[in-house]
Amino acid sequence: MLVAFVICGRYIQLHGQHGWKDLLNCIDYIIVNDDRQQFVCCNACKGLLLHSSLNGTNNLCTHVKSCPKKEKSSFAYQKTVHDFYSCLKLSPIPRKIKFSATEACTEFCALDARAFDVVKGDGFKNLAKTLFGVGRGISTSSIEITDLLPHPTTISTNITRLYEEYKIQLIDICEQLTSFCLIVDQWTEAHTGIRYCGIALRYVEEYSQLFTFIIGCFRDNAASHSAQHLREFVNKILEEYKLQLDSTKFVVTDNEPKMLPAFREQCSRVGSADHYLNKQLQHAFQSDQIHLNKNTTEKVDCELVQNIFNQVKKVVSSKKQQLFPILSKIAKVICAVPAANTIIERPFSAAKNNMQTLKQLSNNDFRRKRTVSMSSTTTVSSEESTCTVAKKSRIDVEDNLREYNSTLKLGRISIRNTFCTITPFLAGDRMTYCTRCWRLGHMRDKCDLVHPRCRICLNNLIDGQTHDCSNVVRCAQCDGHHHSLSNECEKVAEYRFKLKEQVNNAISTGKLHRLVPQDRAQPIRF
Repeated sequence: MLVAFVICGRYIQLHGQHGWKDLLNCIDYIIVNDDRQQFVCCNACKGLLLHSSLNGTNNLCTHVKSCPKKEKSSFAYQKTVHDFYSCLKLSPIPRKIKFSATEACTEFCALDARAFDVVKGDGFKNLAKTLFGVGRGISTSSIEITDLLPHPTTISTNITRLYEEYKIQLIDICEQLTSFCLIVDQWTEAHTGIRYCGIALRYVEEYSQLFTFIIGCFRDNAASHSAQHLREFVNKILEEYKLQLDSTKFVVTDNEPKMLPAFREQCSRVGSADHYLNKQLQHAFQSDQIHLNKNTTEKVDCELVQNIFNQVKKVVSSKKQQLFPILSKIAKVICAVPAANTIIERPFSAAKNNMQTLKQLSNNDFRRKRTVSMSSTTTVSSEESTCTVAKKSRIDVEDNLREYNSTLKLGRISIRNTFCTITPFLAGDRMTYCTRCWRLGHMRDKCDLVHPRCRICLNNLIDGQTHDCSNVVRCAQCDGHHHSLSNECEKVAEYRFKLKEQVNNAISTGKLHRLVPQDRAQPIRF
């Protein structure tokens, strides 16, 4: 048997054949100054193992089976530039793996009753990256995913811990502020009667970057609704964050009678522009007179506007929306008055922005995009303004079911700072159109055209020739500058109106039967 040992600290590979040949390529003996030591070295992890002729090879076999062979030792492995920086060239994802990920996300949304856009959230992406990194770092495949994922109780405990950590960090930031602005709003939940007070903090740092933090949505347990109790409640919250109001600090509130005296002293109060706009539109379209003060009234001279508003409401009623599609769209935009007192409607939905801003401040990274959370459903950027709708939530407990039923009973919901009416969903009547010439009244198999036409520019699509679309939208019905099946087309609107009349006549005569969704009672499972 030929054996080579480690001499003077150098690792030399074993060669030869023996009864424990499975360990030949896994371990090395250690010899120092021609004296064999009672240790062997693992070739994979470079770890030292006790071994002699007395204890046998059981411990060596156990280590070889459990050793992470693919992990590289920090002493024997020379790091490259890819260990510090990621490669700019992205590796293509195989179609099979992409399909498997799509299937898994689809089953996740279906089995757990989650919204489809949950996979676009930052939290879900962070979870996927973490699991992806764990999979790359573990070479063995004998780990169950249930052993890796935490228990819901552990998650709830960590939420409290994470909140306390970020709260301490926010207090440290507030302690250094010399000037800031508060946004204070107060409201009462309609169904429970519980009063809440929301407080937001805004300030500009030395690099002229605007930051906004939602301090919290607090339950107001004061015995009185007076302005004095409101000011004391706000001061108590500010003391917890080491903030104090004075004449150099600003407070933004609505124009309710309680807010005016509450923040009249030791601060500079700024009224809400949304509140003024809401009242002006309300008086312009609905009121005959307004009160200038307790004893003086003034007539609202807006009869012409009110008459136009009433006529437009009649025109865009549900029965005539198909006849006047363009006018209906314009009227809906005009009549969508933003809801008042929604500056902090649901403060906790801005928790993601709070965490991202705190991480940005802790890392001193001012090169990120400057985004500011203005409210629960709106995110305002220094470059552009975008609106983000609040995420959907599944109905899995009794409280959520009660809230869902109360929303249906109320008949209204606030979306994008606008009160919208909740109406039952009825599937629309499907038009008959051709996907070859994009005209109404027939289908593709009955079309007489020799060559199909482009859906946008309506030019012929000839086989064997590359189509260069001009991107000039044309209508196949009226040759107007809109899509062929758009409601902007008068012929499409007329076709839909006649189709609806024919369907209604067929239903009334008994030729067709329509199932109403509300009449189909389905059991709710928990």
